[in-house]
Amino acid sequence: MQSKNVKLIALICLLILFCIPPTLGLFKRMIGATGLINAASWNVALNQTGVDNTLQVIPDTLNASYTLNVTSTSEVDVQYTIVVRNIPSGVLVKLDNGSFQTPSNNTVTFNNAGNIYYSDVSKEKTHVLTFKANTGTTAVNNQIVSVDVDFRQM
Repeated sequence: MQSKNVKLIALICLLILFCIPPTLGLFKRMIGATGLINAASWNVALNQTGVDNTLQVIPDTLNASYTLNVTSTSEVDVQYTIVVRNIPSGVLVKLDNGSFQTPSNNTVTFNNAGNIYYSDVSKEKTHVLTFKANTGTTAVNNQIVSVDVDFRQM
């Protein structure tokens, strides 16, 4: 019975000896392979053509709305974050129907504000930023507020 086990083990060892080297050689030969890869195009933008960029906010009386058009004609799905910077002290900002956000260091960030999928029929998303001033906010004239959209591939 033991000699039968020894013969079986010897047979397995011989098979391994003859089968593994050609397999390793096959993989070794594949290391130097070359080929072409097509990269997806990446084309995203903040389209503000025809949008009024002058806003007037009066505490407890008048809020101001700003339309934001985000476009992606990329061949990939994108997700974006909207960042509003240099907001005057005492002014709050909200995105679409969300709640008003208090700036931190004069900045409000709306993480994951939206997605534009490669398969979407409409490649443009429209958002509304609303600015509101608290009671007692000091008047500011000609303050430039920047709105940035940060895109990332999903």
